[in-house]
Amino acid sequence: MTADLQPLDERKERILREIVESYVRQGEPVGSKNVADGADLGVSSATIRNEMAILEREGYISHPHTSAGRIPTDKGYRYYVDVLAPKPALEPTQRREIEHFLAGAVSALDELLERTSQVLADLTDYTSLAAAPVGHESTLERIELVRLGGSRLLLVCIGDDGWHDERLVELGVEPTDEGIAQSVRIANSLVARKTATEAARIVADTVVTSDVEAVFRGVSAALLAVARAGGRVFTGGMSKLIVWEPADTAQRVLEMLDAGGVEPLLPAPAPNAMTVRIGRELAFEDLRDLSLIATGYRFGKRAGTLGVLGPTRMDYPTVMSTVAEVAATLSRVLRELSR
Repeated sequence: MTADLQPLDERKERILREIVESYVRQGEPVGSKNVADGADLGVSSATIRNEMAILEREGYISHPHTSAGRIPTDKGYRYYVDVLAPKPALEPTQRREIEHFLAGAVSALDELLERTSQVLADLTDYTSLAAAPVGHESTLERIELVRLGGSRLLLVCIGDDGWHDERLVELGVEPTDEGIAQSVRIANSLVARKTATEAARIVADTVVTSDVEAVFRGVSAALLAVARAGGRVFTGGMSKLIVWEPADTAQRVLEMLDAGGVEPLLPAPAPNAMTVRIGRELAFEDLRDLSLIATGYRFGKRAGTLGVLGPTRMDYPTVMSTVAEVAATLSRVLRELSR
């Protein structure tokens, strides 16, 4: 339990749990009669109303002006997640479905993360986020250079564990095809089994002839950018935002995700540790009515993060167990992929 939450007595906990779960199911404010019928407390409606008034005064529930019922606040959801939420297990059929979908014919990390984001969105019906492990700890298998026209090249880094990254290389002068090919040959003799950081330094320190020097310097700068970059983020079910958010809010969130602004949203990867951020805990004004459930997955010595972005009125126990199961399955599949 977070430090600012004080333990509630058993009756208040049962009332809060009933309000949260009823509101998640029905989407309507919950009245004292609903609580009495659902929680089976064996006390009068007047007693329940008094307890609800205390919960409201302490900030766990709120009272919409247009209804006599109550709805959970961010604080109420937080108490529910930290203290009251059950821990359901997925059905065996769902586990087999996840395993089958992720363990299909996959040969690269990117393809697997795309599949993961899709299956997570399908299972939860919310927007999913799958962040690749940061590439600077992966060792390189090779690099490739693709001519884009004029003085522009594309550096493609391919890791020995299925990871890859791409960076634009601006040279200022137009290289020859032979200069590009020679640069790739020399660079690959130097960077194999090196991290991007090590490769950038080695390439920068290597003395080469003038006809490939510009390409080499561009490759070194691009490798350094790869080393400093965060992991790539794959998203699934982004259109689902429109279902449970007002159109203008959903549009702002979609624009943020499209612009790559999702990385600050995700916690640092921590396999087997579940992070739940509710409403204003996300520290994004556009996300104040949303919640994030995330956990880490393991890829060799590195780790990435999976998450689900949905409304604060979500079925936290079920979504948490789904995210955990998908992450565990992804870790198992990645172990097979890296062998």
